[in-house]
Amino acid sequence: MSNMIYRKLDLSTKPTFDQQVAAIGPDVLKGQYVLQRLEGARSYGDFQEMNEKYKKYFTLPEQIERAKVVEARLVETKIGVPAFQFNYPDINGKKTSLADLKGKVVLIDMWATWCGPCRAEEPHWEKLNEEFNGKPVTFVGVSVDQDKPKWDSYVKEKKLKGIQLHAGSDNELSNAYKVNSIPRYILIDKAGNLITADSPRPSDPKLKALLEEWIKK
Repeated sequence: MSNMIYRKLDLSTKPTFDQQVAAIGPDVLKGQYVLQRLEGARSYGDFQEMNEKYKKYFTLPEQIERAKVVEARLVETKIGVPAFQFNYPDINGKKTSLADLKGKVVLIDMWATWCGPCRAEEPHWEKLNEEFNGKPVTFVGVSVDQDKPKWDSYVKEKKLKGIQLHAGSDNELSNAYKVNSIPRYILIDKAGNLITADSPRPSDPKLKALLEEWIKK
């Protein structure tokens, strides 16, 4: 199907997903192409948006079933459900849990010292921390570094803002929200319920707007 799209579209124009789907002929093939994208969705919100828009192309029972499997996998990332109750240590060994942060909007940054895109977001992360200082927002960095001493040194050297915790490479929070690439940002409301398991990045103005919206609730 990709070859079909490449023949019809000028890829240098960076066609939208809508344009890519439109370039495919039969609906059943459109459905196959959409499902490939749908199966990569990382939050229930993403699934809902795409499913509502393109489910008309799921004409085969097998396609409808595939969509249901994706929905079942992501239902725990649905807005309003209780967020995963993490409890991880900082560089001094003191643990912080989600329950400790109740009453504040919580932005979690899943990151690692070896991750280039994570480091690129640091200046934006620091700026958001400053802009929301004194407001009911808590910024929590959760490292997935396997090398904890390296993480310890990095946090001290960079003097990273927010609460900095270490979860390690194989951790329950990553498993709960199917975090298979970083950085990943998770947003939780004041009551400890999930807002989104795949938040915009700090460099995206949408995140600031989202934080401002939820601190008013």
